Amino acid sequence: MAIVHFVIHDREREVTIRENYLLHTKMEWKLSELFRSVGLKKEGEPLRMNWTALPGLTGRAKVGLKPGLKDPSKQFNFIDKLYPKEPKKFEPGRF
Repeated sequence: MAIVHFVIHDREREVTIRENYLLHTKMEWKLSELFRSVGLKKEGEPLRMNWTALPGLTGRAKVGLKPGLKDPSKQFNFIDKLYPKEPKKFEPGRF
């Protein structure tokens, strides 16, 4: 199991969300989503997990709220969806 900590920067505060990733072929879709969201994997290519390059990279995510199991009045953040990183578009003459 791999534990990944996401630091979400909001306008008012920073939130850290912990996600567990099972290293199994049935969960390859979730691992691919993670590496695609930071630009380490392209669509259609096989998954190569480069864990050392992962810290410090940025991406986009949809964060949701879910109620706690023991106390439904408490709500917890979770990563609902990770969006693929858009490739940089080259424009001649722009830096």
